[in-house]
Amino acid sequence: MGNPNFPPNLDIRPSILSEGIAKFVFGTHAQANAIRTYGIAGRVWEAAYVLKRYIHGDDQYIFDPPFFSADDFDSRLLLLELGSGTGIIASEIAQHLAGRQDIIVATDLPEVCPLLEKNLLPANDNDTFLTPSVFVHPLAWGDIKHTRDLHQKVFNLHGHLGTNTQLTHIVCSDLVRSLSKETPFWSAFGLWFSFEPVLVKQKPSRTSDHANAPDIVDRSEGAREGLEDWHIYGAEVDDDSPTFVFVGHRRPQSASWKIPENDEDLLGGVGAWGTSARKSDDTFESLLLLNVGG
Repeated sequence: MGNPNFPPNLDIRPSILSEGIAKFVFGTHAQANAIRTYGIAGRVWEAAYVLKRYIHGDDQYIFDPPFFSADDFDSRLLLLELGSGTGIIASEIAQHLAGRQDIIVATDLPEVCPLLEKNLLPANDNDTFLTPSVFVHPLAWGDIKHTRDLHQKVFNLHGHLGTNTQLTHIVCSDLVRSLSKETPFWSAFGLWFSFEPVLVKQKPSRTSDHANAPDIVDRSEGAREGLEDWHIYGAEVDDDSPTFVFVGHRRPQSASWKIPENDEDLLGGVGAWGTSARKSDDTFESLLLLNVGG
């Protein structure tokens, strides 16, 4: 099996740098060099820019829900990123958590980990007591050894944090290259996780008396007055394909479901809702239709 980051006839160029990104690490020149060595993983894909903006926040827009809630900061965080690529998202999260003792674990294929170590670990050289720590770990899809080793690493990090902190966030961004091939994943994902798209709206203008008031999203019953002001974040991206940012949560009852041992059964919905019957969830397809209809 060939390297998935170097498919036949690969011909990609660095993406256009957006504002606020470290040019030396993630700029066009750095991407060009990384693409030569790491292929697809060396490019900063457009999905990462959309997610980066969501994590960082925006002076003109309000996100619902925000990437971090106020409750998230009541304890130390342990974040895991899947398919980190260049590490631009893990870097953004680390900057956002500056001044805190949190843990970020960036993962990708073993052959991509050297790129992550190059781009992310130098930040640990300037580590202080009030800086999140960043770790890199190999994690290939379906690799049992990688998964077990990662589980052990997370367990060991509990001691590093000095608390019983559990995994708090799993983050990933990706380009859907073939909708027909990736829809089965989302059909299975929706069985085990509830998820919804992030919404966004423009911030209202403020008087000088309220210029420094915090942005608060009212989630009480009857809130979101002027619902027409909200839209799915990513819908404004000028692209031929729809862009979504999803926030999902593991279904509590799924803790008692038997997880299939092979991908075919897992993607077929076996074990979900406590039964061995094959099944699927249509949340993703419904959101696609909603986006097209909007």
